[in-house]
Amino acid sequence: MESDAAPPAMRKPPCPAIPGQAQTTPQTPTVPPTPLDRRVQECLDVIRQVWPETAQAGLVLGSGLGSLIDAVSITAEFASADLPHFPRSTAIGHAGRLICGRIGDIPMMVMQGRCHFYEGYCWDDITFPIRVMQACGASQLFLTCAAGGLTPGLKVGDLMVFEDHINLNMHRARLPELCTTIQPHPAIYCPNLRAGCLTQAKQFDIPCHSGIYLGVAGPNYETRAEQRFLKMFADAVGMSTIPEALTARHLGMQVCGLATITNLCTPDAPVIADGEHVLQAAAQAAPRVRRLLSALLNPSGLNCCSQETVCP
Repeated sequence: MESDAAPPAMRKPPCPAIPGQAQTTPQTPTVPPTPLDRRVQECLDVIRQVWPETAQAGLVLGSGLGSLIDAVSITAEFASADLPHFPRSTAIGHAGRLICGRIGDIPMMVMQGRCHFYEGYCWDDITFPIRVMQACGASQLFLTCAAGGLTPGLKVGDLMVFEDHINLNMHRARLPELCTTIQPHPAIYCPNLRAGCLTQAKQFDIPCHSGIYLGVAGPNYETRAEQRFLKMFADAVGMSTIPEALTARHLGMQVCGLATITNLCTPDAPVIADGEHVLQAAAQAAPRVRRLLSALLNPSGLNCCSQETVCP
């Protein structure tokens, strides 16, 4: 292969230092902020006027889990409409509020509800709250959601911590403004946080499994044929979480995904599922999720999850 570089003999030697003259170090050009960066900063400025703390972790509460906000010692709260550029949730069971405060001794930012592709939002909109959390200092992200159980043996009310995911949202991750794809990562979900979840669940006798989450765009539930197909690849199916997880991982955050099994995909004995049913099942399992997260979201729990090895 030809090279444009000059051969060694033809390269211009570096200029010799001049005695008594200070040598300057070449300056690395700064990357100007993108429009998305500016939107994040504008939102951050509003939050900082009320809540100046540095967040340690972020938490997104999925369908039927909004009551978990009771576990937070609230310092500040914002309706999504009061924050510049924040998406407004229209889905049932999603309040659309950003809560700032503490769970135990951990400074937290908590989204009470989220936005979805089926509401008409794009990738940047759905993941905007995650970018704001990271800009506020959050280095760990806990994502909760409702999901349909695909694997035999799962029961309504069980929990499943994400081992990995399959993205069938038909929306692929990208770096906004630059149109550069996010490269696949060997571990989207932190194995140490996953192990911490499973350990705490066993200690509290909470049925919790490790499995593969499959994300679809929704809002329709799966047909019997689709259920049979999806069972070959994953343990649970839902309509959220993956965009947030990929964005958080790209931003360098450690990610833990936790699904509440709210309905079972049994194509040979079909059971009708709807939004109200999902919300009721998730609400009944909320005490389990709260107990598990409260055990993890304390200094000893988080340190235990990240001490042995750094998440890849």
